[in-house]
Amino acid sequence: MRFILIFLPFLLHAQVPGCTDPQAMNYDIQATVNDGSCLYANTNLTANLIGDLPPELPEASGVLFLNGKLWSHNDSGSDAKIIAFDPQTGSIEKEIYVGASQVDWEALTYDNSYFYIGEFGNNTGSRTDLMIIRFAETELTSNFYDTIQQADTISFSYPDQIDFSPSSTHDFDCEAFVIYQDSCHLFSKNRSSSFVKHYAFPAMPGTYVADLVDSISVGGQVTSAAMDSNGTLMLIGYTPPLYNSFAMLLWDYGTQGYFSGNKRMFEMGNVLVMGQQEGVCFDGPGHGYIV
Repeated sequence: MRFILIFLPFLLHAQVPGCTDPQAMNYDIQATVNDGSCLYANTNLTANLIGDLPPELPEASGVLFLNGKLWSHNDSGSDAKIIAFDPQTGSIEKEIYVGASQVDWEALTYDNSYFYIGEFGNNTGSRTDLMIIRFAETELTSNFYDTIQQADTISFSYPDQIDFSPSSTHDFDCEAFVIYQDSCHLFSKNRSSSFVKHYAFPAMPGTYVADLVDSISVGGQVTSAAMDSNGTLMLIGYTPPLYNSFAMLLWDYGTQGYFSGNKRMFEMGNVLVMGQQEGVCFDGPGHGYIV
């Protein structure tokens, strides 16, 4: 009996890592696997001004789009409630009180079943009661209640924080998160550097020590995050001391983490002109709102 050894060339071709985005300055036509190396020219992003927020939202901090409405809440020192308003006219359509703490709400998101409020603002880095408040979407969209009947808490701590002394230059503040694949993904607002850290833990009631997944330099402080239906992640923020605003898009990251794929920065002007951007959400692929 004879054995014939056959070499099939198409099976021997190794994958070629490189920049796979034709819009990038260093696009590699030979690349078959995106390795996150794409470089982009400096780009300005101009958002169209729709109108003013209603006076009931003097310090809107989180925002999401659902059922044709924008839902938002105020920062610290305000009533513990969610406000729905028309994105075109700014007129308030609903106010719902949440029976939970309101120390420093910073972000709002949902996952088609639950709403999540980020009760994790930590200006001095001294908080030991960081949490996410979760309640069913039906509690917020139902016409029967003006108060959330049942809210759960997801408590967490940072694995790399050992000092809780009040400080103005710490790395354990947070104003940005998304829910993806049953996990909470937080993006830190570092006050000592231009880096942002990505943490993750289950999006289920309980107490967790977050996993530190990765970090990346963004040149400033992140104030909100949102993900569209295509999986594109957007981080927004500003850069002290001049407080120029920016947006960062992250996509084509596969299973290697949000910072492993394409990363494109956009300059959005100074906060003295456009205001201090504190919340971002999508209402469809590649389109959304900033408050």
